[in-house]
Parts: sequence; C-alpha cells; structure tokens
Amino acid sequence: MDYELMIYFCAGTDKERLDWFRIINIAGEKLTDQEIRNAVYTGPWLSDAKLFKNPYLNSVYAEIYIIIVVSAVHYVGKSNTPDNFFTPMAVLSLLVLSVAVVGYLFIGEPLQLYLDGQKKEAISFFMKTVMSFAAITVIIFIIVFGVLR
Repeated sequence: MDYELMIYFCAGTDKERLDWFRIINIAGEKLTDQEIRNAVYTGPWLSDAKLFKNPYLNSVYAEIYIIIVVSAVHYVGKSNTPDNFFTPMAVLSLLVLSVAVVGYLFIGEPLQLYLDGQKKEAISFFMKTVMSFAAITVIIFIIVFGVLR
C-alpha cells in the first residue's frame, strides 16, 4: 500500500471551517449533522459529553444520582427541623432538579439521534436505558424486600 496522503491546515471562522469540511466530505457516505458539528467544535468538553452515549451507563448514572439525593436527604435532612414555608419549596426544587437530571440521562442522546434522523437508533437507545434502569430497580427491590427482611 503506497498512498499519498494530503493534509491541509486551514484557519478561519467556525463557519468557514464547517463549510470547507462539508466541501471536502461531500463524496462518499453522508455525514450526520452531529458528525459535522464534531468536526468544528472540539475540545475536552466534547469527549466528556460522549460519556453519556452509553444507555447502560446512563441508567447507572441515574441510579447514582438517586443514591446521592437519598443519602443527602437521609443524613442531612433530619426530621427534627420544623416545617416552614421553605420546606415544600426545597422539596419541589429537588424534584424539578431530579426530573431535569434524569430527563437528560434518559432523553438527551435519544433526542439528539432523533433530530439527526436516526429514529430507530433513538428508540433503541431510549429503550435500552429504560430497560437497564428497570433491571437495576428490580435488583434494588429484591435486595430491600427479599434479602434485608
């Protein structure tokens, strides 16, 4: 195999680099919008975002978040504090935060796939996340109501 490899270094605005990338990659397999965005926007935050591209890990992350919240409520929120105006506000705020975090873990990547036109992959990713979370939940119920009784 003796191929000549041409490498271009270009500078310009993000839009100019994106346009150039599209021109170079116009032939062959069609790139998704996400692949094109990955070509322009790079950095450690992008590789960190890929941590959430595994449906099984997303369900584990959701469970870890739940463990953290339950631990904080159990060990910090002692019941000897009087109820006041701020107690329901704190509980509702925690609920909203929890919905946002778990919603991102369950829906974030499937929504991106869906918007990129990968509908079957989006549904598959979502179902894998939900089913693996359901399996974790069943295991916890077995431990709590079976083993610990």
